[in-house]
Amino acid sequence: MQRRIGLCAMAALLTLTGCGDPSPAEQAEEDATSAVSVAYASMRNNNRIMPAELVGRMAVDRDLEVLEVIGTEAGREEGPGVTLIVRVVGHGADHDFYGMEENAVDLPFCFRLQFTGMHVGHDPELVSCPAKPAIAYPPLPAPASFPAQDAVEEVFAKVPADVAAARQALQRLKVDQRLEIDVAADAAAVGVALRARGPFGERAGCMLIRAERGVVEAWTLSRAQDQPGELGCTAAEALGRQGNRPPH
Repeated sequence: MQRRIGLCAMAALLTLTGCGDPSPAEQAEEDATSAVSVAYASMRNNNRIMPAELVGRMAVDRDLEVLEVIGTEAGREEGPGVTLIVRVVGHGADHDFYGMEENAVDLPFCFRLQFTGMHVGHDPELVSCPAKPAIAYPPLPAPASFPAQDAVEEVFAKVPADVAAARQALQRLKVDQRLEIDVAADAAAVGVALRARGPFGERAGCMLIRAERGVVEAWTLSRAQDQPGELGCTAAEALGRQGNRPPH
């Protein structure tokens, strides 16, 4: 008799604890909200001015479907900024006694994401989904490429501390015409900076070259070294060997 009472009490307890569980649809909304919040936070962790298309592409890279893009530029302290309407699918389900899913659903939810000043935060706002397809962005062209290290060392091995001679060496290397070039020389060495930029003018890499009496050093800046506020990708930095060591 006591065993039956104990089993009945346990069954009643399981029934009561299940009463307050969220429904599969509520779980799906929570799942979608969590996913879009994580994506939005990572997109706002960016201290630069961004055109609207770049903001939209960043959302797509984070598995969000972009339905609308409003505005032209984000990141300035003043102005309307950029607003995205994005769609994300959330998953929810009931679970049986063994933890197996039952009544599973995958539901779409749409959110308004605002990008204004760099230090202005907004929570994702749940909105009705507009009846339109997701924006399909075409592939972007690859950024400019840097010359091979061995080719740089070979060509610059005989370059004196002279700006004109360094520019002639770059012509022999047939460097990508899209690279921004900076050249400087001091009494002993010549320094070269090659800057690559992405399709929106953003930094896409930097190669520095230093040549002194046949000794050639060529290195690319790490992503951390190439952030705004760090190194500027200049010939003077190449002469000073800046960035030619692990970042701080």
